[in-house]
Amino acid sequence: MAGNRKWRNFLNKFHVYGGLFTIGFLIVFSISAFYHQHHLKFPKPGDKTSYWEQSLTMPDIPDNLELKLAVRDSLGLFGHVPWWEDYHDSLGVHHFMISRSGKQYWITVPLQEGRIVKDMVKAVFS
Repeated sequence: MAGNRKWRNFLNKFHVYGGLFTIGFLIVFSISAFYHQHHLKFPKPGDKTSYWEQSLTMPDIPDNLELKLAVRDSLGLFGHVPWWEDYHDSLGVHHFMISRSGKQYWITVPLQEGRIVKDMVKAVFS
């Protein structure tokens, strides 16, 4: 019985002091892993906007959504066309957005056939 008690006492102390000894290493390891995975400085957005024009023959489609989808397909872009990002300015120029993960395209469609202006804005930081 005395040997069993000594062995249990030794294991109890070994477990407690071993845990206290390794907790410092675990804290240092967790802080360094957190810093490695999650950088403390947030990235700054740069000037990621680019503009270009493309000549396009406008299809004769009366539906506004179908027209935006046809323009999107003929420009070779893909993405969602949100209905809330669609307006006509005072000159009658049609502006709408094509959105996909990481990028947003603002499309400007003039009233007459001709050049379509696209503004590409990166939505995420790189």
